Amino acid sequence: MFDQLTQDHDRLREIADRLDAYLQEPSAPVDIEFSRLRWALIRQLTLHLAREKVVFGSDASGTDGCMGDPLDAQFQEYMTAWDARAIQRGWAHYCRVSRALLRQLRARMRREEAYLFPRYAGTMASAAMH
Repeated sequence: MFDQLTQDHDRLREIADRLDAYLQEPSAPVDIEFSRLRWALIRQLTLHLAREKVVFGSDASGTDGCMGDPLDAQFQEYMTAWDARAIQRGWAHYCRVSRALLRQLRARMRREEAYLFPRYAGTMASAAMH
């Protein structure tokens, strides 16, 4: 399962990097690639958050302070607020909000890799031995 979580992180970083390039543009893009990237982020992050809940339980949501952020709830709010029309009307604000969300996502992945992955990998290895 940790291999899948690591692959998720790699894919999320790739999507975030590609989205960052669009977020530097002075106006909202009209090409299909931007839409595909947004949907790829939705799909990948939704799957990843679900996998985290299976493996990490409440540690994944930040409810005990381990991850320190309720990324899943914030991501849902972000997706609800920013449909195609809202993006076109408020491109500069969308860019600021998106960059902040991507920074939060990257920071969370670093924390997971530094703290949760090693902690749970040890727990799972120990349980498998018994």
